[in-house]
Amino acid sequence: MIVKEKSPVKNPSPKVRQGDDAEKQMSHYLLRAFGDEKDVFVFNDLRIERNGEFAQIDHLVMHSFGFFIVESKSVNGEMKVNEHNEFSRATTGIPSPIEQAKRQGALLRKLFQDNREPLLNKMLGMFQTSFGGCPIEVCVAISDGGTINRVGKNVEVPELMKANLVCGFILDEIQRHRKARNLLRKAGGSYGLYKLSPEEQESIRAFLLQSHRGQNADTIKTYLCSSCGSSDLRIQFAKTYYFKCGACQGSTPIQNVCTSCGKTTKTKKQKYKYSSVCQACSSERVFFENKQITPKDS
Repeated sequence: MIVKEKSPVKNPSPKVRQGDDAEKQMSHYLLRAFGDEKDVFVFNDLRIERNGEFAQIDHLVMHSFGFFIVESKSVNGEMKVNEHNEFSRATTGIPSPIEQAKRQGALLRKLFQDNREPLLNKMLGMFQTSFGGCPIEVCVAISDGGTINRVGKNVEVPELMKANLVCGFILDEIQRHRKARNLLRKAGGSYGLYKLSPEEQESIRAFLLQSHRGQNADTIKTYLCSSCGSSDLRIQFAKTYYFKCGACQGSTPIQNVCTSCGKTTKTKKQKYKYSSVCQACSSERVFFENKQITPKDS
């Protein structure tokens, strides 16, 4: 069942458009595989927040035995990974998308734990159950047009695969959980040891929809002059981008952090619009627009 569709992207840059296309491709595969399933719930483009920390989850799949986080990556050429799980494109190293997805999973688990009482049933009606042992598995889906180059001997990165293989991987894992559960024994790791009831799944479904924080929330932020508190600001450039105050002529540094991974971002200008660009996770968003000066204003 598709619970949340992918949010549309307005006026994307070429780089953002490529990432958007990769997510749309993965969303299509998830729809084909799970659109009619009653006990599998798919959330596309889910953005959650806990204590000021954000996680942008491309695709979250909830099933009876846990969750999958699917990180979509736009790759038209070759993505390399070596025996140390170091990733690169062409000759440039990139952060591990697997570790990125694991960080998202860690934040999701903490958010669940904070709200476990209304989300999970109590064992024997007395003891509060927990999300501590809930499987949150990750996989990275690269565009079907890209290739994966595993460099070195015996390099196995099972979490990394082409987009068209992801749904089969998830189905196999769910079946492995189900089989271990039916045998009433541990089948390695946490397979079959955790199960969400239909009532718990419904509570979590509603909670995740309520917890989603759309990208529009980023643009609500009001920037103020650090000297006088005025919002009469324009972005100017002198060695670096900064805010210039029209009220007191003071200067205020631009300090943005990525809402997806929390890293410090750089500022990019496109006409009157300014974007916050994260080099760590390749996310980009418009955060400010200079008011156009007319002859009357000057």
